Amino acid sequence: MLKLRNNHRENNKITSRFSINHFLIIILAFLVGAQVILSNKVATKGQLLSQLEDQAVVLEEENQKLLSANVDDLSLNQLSKYAQQLGFVEPEEVINLSTSSQGLAMR
Repeated sequence: MLKLRNNHRENNKITSRFSINHFLIIILAFLVGAQVILSNKVATKGQLLSQLEDQAVVLEEENQKLLSANVDDLSLNQLSKYAQQLGFVEPEEVINLSTSSQGLAMR
């Protein structure tokens, strides 16, 4: 009877160890799978981030070129040349309108 009890206890220990080992293997497999998935996502996001940074650099360079061209076009010298090309001339006589007691229509 004593041998039967010892044999039963040994079977329980083996079953217990077997189930714990299976449980640990399942947990380990899950963690490895999660690590692979997360590594893939991080790599993909890193590539996207790199592309966005490159695009930002290109856009900043284009913005600088446009601002430079805009400043050249808006200089007073360029504007006066453009006005002459369109047919605008400087006035010969300048009339100043002031807010006097007598209105302009009354003159």
